[in-house]
This record gives sequence, C-alpha cells and structure tokens, in this order.
Amino acid sequence: TNNTKQHFGSMAAPAPLLAALSLLVLPHSPRVSGSCLGGGGEVSSSSNDGGTLGSRAPQEETRVANIRSKLMKAFTARAYGPIDEVVEESHINIPEPKQGELLIRVKACSLAPGDVRNLRGDCDLLGPKTPFTIGGDIAGVVVKIGPKTPPRVLEAEKAFEKVNEKFAQREAMMRKKWGELEGSPPLVPSPRPLQIKLQNYLEDKKRIANSTPGPTDRYRVGDRVCAMFDFRPTGGLAQYAIVKVKNAARIPPSLSFRKAAALSSSGLAAMLLAKSQVKPGDRVLVLGASGGVGTHLVQFLKKFGASYVAVTSTATRLMTSLGADDVIDYRTEEWSEIEKYQGRNRFDLIIDLVGTYDSWKKAKRLKVLKGGLSGGRYTTLVGDDRYMQIHSMMDVLSLLRRYTHRQLWTRLFWPLYPRYTWFLDGLEPANGNLDALLSLVDKREVKCVLDPASPFRFTLHSIKKALHLQESYRGKGKVVVDVH
Repeated sequence: TNNTKQHFGSMAAPAPLLAALSLLVLPHSPRVSGSCLGGGGEVSSSSNDGGTLGSRAPQEETRVANIRSKLMKAFTARAYGPIDEVVEESHINIPEPKQGELLIRVKACSLAPGDVRNLRGDCDLLGPKTPFTIGGDIAGVVVKIGPKTPPRVLEAEKAFEKVNEKFAQREAMMRKKWGELEGSPPLVPSPRPLQIKLQNYLEDKKRIANSTPGPTDRYRVGDRVCAMFDFRPTGGLAQYAIVKVKNAARIPPSLSFRKAAALSSSGLAAMLLAKSQVKPGDRVLVLGASGGVGTHLVQFLKKFGASYVAVTSTATRLMTSLGADDVIDYRTEEWSEIEKYQGRNRFDLIIDLVGTYDSWKKAKRLKVLKGGLSGGRYTTLVGDDRYMQIHSMMDVLSLLRRYTHRQLWTRLFWPLYPRYTWFLDGLEPANGNLDALLSLVDKREVKCVLDPASPFRFTLHSIKKALHLQESYRGKGKVVVDVH
C-alpha cells in the first residue's frame, strides 16, 4: 500500500489540468452553435419508436417533456432561394446568453430589406449560413441575463471540474482494487499545489467580474426592451432571441412592442442620417420616402432644420401628414425634369433611398441639384443597386472601388459635381442613440409609422405574406409581425 501511495504521489499533472490552464492562456475560439441568434438551431422532428405514449416509462416521459421545454417556435430559411420555397416553421433550441447578452422573450419583430437579401442569398459571402432564423429587429421582455464572468474563465472552470472527477475516479478505482474501507485515508493524494493555485485564480476572476459594474447591470429580468441585430439581421422571428446589450434600449411605458421593434434600425438610421447630413435652411429631396426609413426621415429632416422637403411617393396623404412640403408621384412625373425645382430653386441635398445608378446620373446633371461649389450634396443609403450581389471577395473589392472612386472624384472636382456620400453610419445604437430615439417618440416629437397591413400573425402563411410585402418595396411604413 505504501508503495502504491508513493507511485501515485510522483505522477505529473494530468492532461485535463493542463487543458484547464490552456483555456486561460491560449486565444479563445468563438462559440459556434446552431441555437445562437444567427443560427437555425437544431430542428426537431417527431418520431415514433413503435411504442405508444401510454406504454412509455415515466422516466422517458419526463425526458421528452424536458426536451420539449427547451425548444421554441421559429421561422427559418432552410436554404437560399424564393420565399415560398425556403421559409418554414421549425422548433429549435432556446439559446443561452453569454457575457454581455440578454435573452429576450420576443413580442414583436419588424422586417427590413436585409431580411429579403438574406433569404435570396444576394450577399451569401457575408450573410448567415443556412439554416438560419429570419428577422433581426425585435422588441420583448428580458427573461435571462448573461453571466458577468468571462467565457474563458467559465470554460476553464468546467475543465477544472473534470480534473477533480479524474481524481475521484482514480481513488474509487484504487479502493476497489486494494479493498480499502470507505472511512480510510485516500489512496490518491490531495490536489497538487498547481491545482489549488488554478482554483484560487478562477475564484478570484469570478469574484472580480461579479463585483465590477458591467453593461448588463442596467437591465433586470422583466424589463421591456427593443434591440437591433448585431451584424447580420437574423434570429428575430422566434419566441426567444439573444441580443447584445450594446444594441438594446428600454422601451418607454407609452410605446407598444410593435412600434419599438419598428424603430430599432429604420428609425435609428433615419435619425442619424438627418442629423449628420442636413444643414439649417436646406432644401431637400428624398427619393423613395414611403418605406420604413423614409417615413421617419421626413420628420427628422424638418426637426434638424430643413426649410423645404420634397419626396417621391404615391402615398400623398401620408407624406403630407409627416411634414413633406411637396409629394412627387413618380408614376406621372419625372423628378429630375420638374421646372419649379430648377434654377434658383434647386435642392441643396438629395437623399436616395431607392438604390439605382440612374438616380445619381440624373442628379449630377445639376438641373435640380446644386453643384459642389454651391454646397450641393447627394447622399445614398443603399448604393446603386437595391439587389446588391456579394458572392466573393472580388465583388467586395469591386463595390469598394466603385464607391470610393466616386466619393474621391466628387471631392476633387467639387465645383463640377455635387458631393457624393454613401452613408454607412446609420446603424449605430451605442452612445445612447437608440435611447434618444425612443425618448423623442415617447415625447411625440416623432411619429412611428407602421404599414397598414401590420401587424402580421405568427403563422407560416402570414410570415410569407409579410416577407412578400417587404420584397415588393410597396410598404407604407414598417412591416411588423406579432410574435407569440
């Protein structure tokens, strides 16, 4: 027995202990999980093993109930393609929030052009991998807050638990082999100093993390919040979703979940666009003002000092109620040829929300837009093509080259051309931007506009109708789905 103790006492640190140390030293690889916000999750399917529900053992019934309680209803895209062919109802795992994240019980989800681009696979190089959950802008209730402890510390702690299990298993094996009694001293030595040092280190890290104020401290379970997507618009059309704390904001009591979801990205983009581009006294023309961004942009242009706002739209009554001074019906009038907007009445700024190169070609003729010498500017939120295709790095480089060249060219030859800007800063919820937007709507300084067909129901047929409406670019305001 003494020889056995000496033998085990001289053993080196086991492999699991070294693995625990490596988690604290080596770079941490990102989590890849089908149940995260951008993933489709594990799709459940019912199966029959030949027995009946009544003949199952009680343990089996409990296991099935536990599995079902961890699943949620969601609408996913099984592949890239047409809406009617790839959108389906699924049951996927309820995700778990990590550090700096919130788990939301979704009450409403608003759709955007990016959701349709994702479905078609127009930008599959940068888009989500299939299957994925559709939708990105949500509003709901906080049901769980992610841990404050860094993920690497939590994973190292799990590895350390495996070390302890190995020691326990080794002791049990030796007792069985040598016939030791339960109350006898352990044959396997107590944890090495290296293990004790690691355990103390992990406990210190957890204590420091839990005592240090963090971004999640401002939220509590039960809070009403809205949030926009982090990088790709995914995960919203589900009963539960993960959101980054930096992308979330509390919903004022006067706002409904539907309106809060509608404001998360489109209203935010409109506010930041108007704030950064318009100057006091500007005459502004908005191309394509009836959508989710445009209906809010018209209001913000007036708020930030525009003296005159004209828009192209077929919703004359809606645009007038939002503050537009003139509504141009693009079906019967060509905005670039209207005489009353030529000469001394030219616009200082044209904002393109349609997304065609043809609009820029018309604007740079300087018939209805001032030249750069007179302060003329042309700003687009969508580029030259609303159906932008990005399938390779060559497509990315070609896109960057085209827009970078145009922006530099119009700045070098600014007396001849209006200043061209591709506005890419419209989705920045940090720095209190989303809170400020919700406050303005709460004070009724800005109205939230929903499409008359909204809200859509949380059924497959209704979800497809909502996506088709978004795809048609015929919506009058935001397209919103009630989630239940």
